[in-house]
Amino acid sequence: MAARLFEERLDTGSDLSHRLARIRAMKIPSSARLRSGDTSASLGAVLFAVVLLLALHPLASNLFLPALPMLRQRAGATPDEVQWTLSAFVLGFGATQIAWGALSDRFGRRPTLLIGLTCFLVAAIGCLMARDIAQLVLWRALEGAGVAAAGVSARAMLRDLHDP
Repeated sequence: MAARLFEERLDTGSDLSHRLARIRAMKIPSSARLRSGDTSASLGAVLFAVVLLLALHPLASNLFLPALPMLRQRAGATPDEVQWTLSAFVLGFGATQIAWGALSDRFGRRPTLLIGLTCFLVAAIGCLMARDIAQLVLWRALEGAGVAAAGVSARAMLRDLHDP
């Protein structure tokens, strides 16, 4: 019985060439395709982009941590106020994921991703220009909201490429 199931599994597409043929035959959303329309090339590009997008959140939150003591000293803020910069980032990230998911399903992956990354970029520049700790906390919350779009869109792209 197990051998028969194994043989059926081999026949139904568990080998690599059959899976690649299935992926090439899939209708990949236009937002996931490169302009050339080559599905195999776009699959590699999408996977590369997904890896970069998923790495954006840990980079944006963890690269900031070593600067907290210096930020406290230069801004003249209390440790609690400085810790709010990280909390605001996490709150912005967590609170907006569901909204980004709905927007991504409604308007597509690419527009949602571009709006989120633009939001992230503007917030990062705002963090550089912040004059006090309160402004920095607000910009970090917006930065977290923007980076949430990257994670949500990347996971949605993976879901689009693979059968559930």
